[in-house]
Amino acid sequence: MYINFPSYYFAKKLKRGFRVDPVTIAVIMILVAIASLATGYWLGHDSGEEPPTKKVTKNATQQDILNATDYQEWLKSTEEAKQKAYEELAKYTQMLISDFTDYDFQKEGSLGNIDVDVYGPDKIYGFSAFPVQIKITVGKDPVDWAYVHLYSVKVYVINTETGEKKWERTWSWSGNETPLLNGKEFVLGTVLKTPDNYAYSVRDAISYGAFTKDLYDKLINAVVPRFEIGVEVSAKKEMWEAKTADNETACQELAGGSKYVYDSNSKTCYVFQGMTDISFSGETTSAYLHTTGVPDFARVGNLTASAPRDILKTEYAEMYQIFTHDLFGALSNFRVIPMATPVHVMDSTARWKFIFRAVPDYFDPLIKVNGKAPVFIDDFRIMVMRITNASNWEVAYTKYTQMSDFTTAYDLDLPVKYTATNDTIDYLVAGLAYLELKRDDGIKIPIWYLVVPHVTVLENIDVALTDARVQPLTTLTDKTELTESDLETAMQLIEAMKGDLEKKKLLAEELKNKGELLNAPDAITYAENAIKSYSEAEKGLDKYLEAIKSGDKQMALNWLNYAKKMEDAGDFYLDAAKKAANGLKEQAQWSAEQAKKIESLAEQYAPHIDILGALSNIKLPFGLELSDVIVIIIAAIVAWVGKQFLGPIGVLLGVVIIVGWFSGKMAGGAIDWLINKIKFW
Repeated sequence: MYINFPSYYFAKKLKRGFRVDPVTIAVIMILVAIASLATGYWLGHDSGEEPPTKKVTKNATQQDILNATDYQEWLKSTEEAKQKAYEELAKYTQMLISDFTDYDFQKEGSLGNIDVDVYGPDKIYGFSAFPVQIKITVGKDPVDWAYVHLYSVKVYVINTETGEKKWERTWSWSGNETPLLNGKEFVLGTVLKTPDNYAYSVRDAISYGAFTKDLYDKLINAVVPRFEIGVEVSAKKEMWEAKTADNETACQELAGGSKYVYDSNSKTCYVFQGMTDISFSGETTSAYLHTTGVPDFARVGNLTASAPRDILKTEYAEMYQIFTHDLFGALSNFRVIPMATPVHVMDSTARWKFIFRAVPDYFDPLIKVNGKAPVFIDDFRIMVMRITNASNWEVAYTKYTQMSDFTTAYDLDLPVKYTATNDTIDYLVAGLAYLELKRDDGIKIPIWYLVVPHVTVLENIDVALTDARVQPLTTLTDKTELTESDLETAMQLIEAMKGDLEKKKLLAEELKNKGELLNAPDAITYAENAIKSYSEAEKGLDKYLEAIKSGDKQMALNWLNYAKKMEDAGDFYLDAAKKAANGLKEQAQWSAEQAKKIESLAEQYAPHIDILGALSNIKLPFGLELSDVIVIIIAAIVAWVGKQFLGPIGVLLGVVIIVGWFSGKMAGGAIDWLINKIKFW
């Protein structure tokens, strides 16, 4: 006997079916029963462990608290960071190397005699100089000696928004040097540059150390104007008239004193009729489409804003880190990686290192034509601007230097002093480079580069959880028994720290009120986050006290480290709120970003609810557990699906699951009871 599949009810909907052997159904039910029994037994068996309701991701050590070893995990040693910088340079330099492509070209003039193709990079990033090739093709004339004499070729960039022509390169020939073309290609190569109104402003800023907020805003918001490449060709073509002549004497007579060529095989006399002018011009229509702004890879690095102050007491304080940064200017021509010591605090000194690398392969197409790459001449200045409000910037520190060699990566190592005044809000660190590219005709093309690391300089605000206060609290975790005096000392230290945290919360409240008055929502948000972080630090101190009293020394360390990290997060949020309230949106974002990272680290030490464990402890009627309810729901679903596919017999699958589950649990419990009764070990 066979059972129709799907069932009568389901068949009505699908109007299709096939038949299943009852043996197959029986096997399925047996397998379901075995699985239910096994699972029920496993969970019914008493493991002797209560399901945990709270867990921690990390356990703190005294070294994490006193020596910031967990912060150090974020950082790398000098050599590792430097090696990473060189690896990134090589990686991104490779990305900058662009394929050469044929630009669309609109032509006018003597199209029957000369054709021109313009080749350039597939990608031109920012205000870069770029190589171009001009390929001139002269059609083959039936008369082999009917040459086209090439006298001049001119190529330039056209700013299509203004009509201005820039960076014109002209080749001229005369006499015996004149190229004679007939059915041949002639290729020229040179360097052009995107239209740029900022290069000489950058040069002056570097020369005189006069970097201003106005110039900074212009450079970071600069957009490459629309442009195309123009080509003009001036040439002359030899004109020859073919006549029939029986011999060369007859041909000479036909020429009448003009140049002639006699072909005895075809008895043709070719008489020179003079030169006709050829004027050709054209303009690309797709060059601008190959330009792009700041590429995604311009934002790299492993550190933002500043490392927490605790790093100052570690060996990492003098080790270079790669800062996240933005790049502007000639992005196709150079790659720059900014590195610095990790902590940046007002009235202190940090060391900066800028690693430069040119992208020499970018100009490879010129080497193939001209035999050499262009030469760079450079000036570089690091500028540190003191910011006293959103619009008032002044030079706090500047240093000028030259590099000159770009054949390999170039390290520029400079110390920077953050000299503060009473009204200093922040600093802007910027590396500004002006270079001149010496073209094959000797013309110097200016290019510029701006690198802005995402660094913020922290105020010297008081720390609540100082080492002097925290160290005695960590020492208590080493003691086997605590005295009343120990606990009294701990409570006094905690109250002192909480008092200082309350003062910081008041500062955050003031910044929040300022943000409300100025309608600065970011300042309000950051101030609220600072208050929350300081409150969490206070909570951590209270939890430390509870843990140390109960003898849970590990949780005491965890909560103490949690409190310390939350104070650091609050300090960065406070810094972000101050900057946002004064119009420094970007710098505020950088500090807030670092605060979030520290919060995430702190939360790894705090116990968090284990949802599965908590749900497992929920008490249900009739002695049921959460797992029982889940199995009953699954069985009901299986019964319904079984009925749809197998008819009424399919309901048995759900029944088998429930019976197997509870039978297995009962068996597991019974076996545990029996073992406990008879065991003697």
